[in-house]
Amino acid sequence: MSKPLLVCLTAGVPALAMAEKSPWAPKITLETGYFNPSGIQDYGGEVSDRYYDVLLENQLAYLGYTYWSLDWHDIDKLPFGNGHDKPVKGLRGARIGGKFNHRINSKMLFLSSLGVSSKYEEQTDDSYSVNLRALVSYQLKNDVSLLGGLIYNYHPVRSRLYPAIGVAYRARSWDGLSAVLGFPRAYVAYGFAENWNISTGASYRQFMAKLADDSPVEEKGYVEIQTWKADVMLSYRASKNWRLDVFGQYSADYRFSFYNRHGNRQNQYQLDPSWGSGLKLAYQF
Repeated sequence: MSKPLLVCLTAGVPALAMAEKSPWAPKITLETGYFNPSGIQDYGGEVSDRYYDVLLENQLAYLGYTYWSLDWHDIDKLPFGNGHDKPVKGLRGARIGGKFNHRINSKMLFLSSLGVSSKYEEQTDDSYSVNLRALVSYQLKNDVSLLGGLIYNYHPVRSRLYPAIGVAYRARSWDGLSAVLGFPRAYVAYGFAENWNISTGASYRQFMAKLADDSPVEEKGYVEIQTWKADVMLSYRASKNWRLDVFGQYSADYRFSFYNRHGNRQNQYQLDPSWGSGLKLAYQF
């Protein structure tokens, strides 16, 4: 149920590179990915995950939708649910928000986004959260910048505040070496030909989702997902407008916690590490 992190540390430098484009110019990204079956640590049962995501954005706003399709195995051995129905059929997520970027001076740039999202199994009531990203980029040298800020996810059941910190070297440059080392996303990339780039990285993600009203796990309850994921990606840029990414991914640490309808945490479980793959296609108008 993991999806690469799209914002935060790597958001700063691309805004500089995109300054020549109209801020209204839209970009659409389609992505799908898969993780092989993974067992519940210390228990029986397995789950595999396939996700589909579409994102429409420009420099001022974004709109996206995600669907996670879950396939459960040996349901009768799972430590949650009723032993015969799928404990969670699948999850949906919708998000919308705005972006604000402002150059403070010749060396400092402020970047932020504020949005509303909803992640749910079937019903959307009490599923909404507010998501704030705020980041300052300070240019030390032409190719090196320091990044610092915060990520705040407000949810009526459980809110989370995280730091966003890092050091960027030629971040998201297509040719040659580029890198961002920090949290919640770190990567190293190398452009080895005019149209080709290879990268590897790791990212952290957390979110809350509303369970179905008749959920066999917790009726009208919630599930919190926390993941650490690594990936290796090969990218092909057919033109300045088209980009295709093919990647392998490894879920190193995947935890999920169930909450009852009153917001009280019941149990936490961890999945065994799992491998997967994915495909992403983007077009910049």
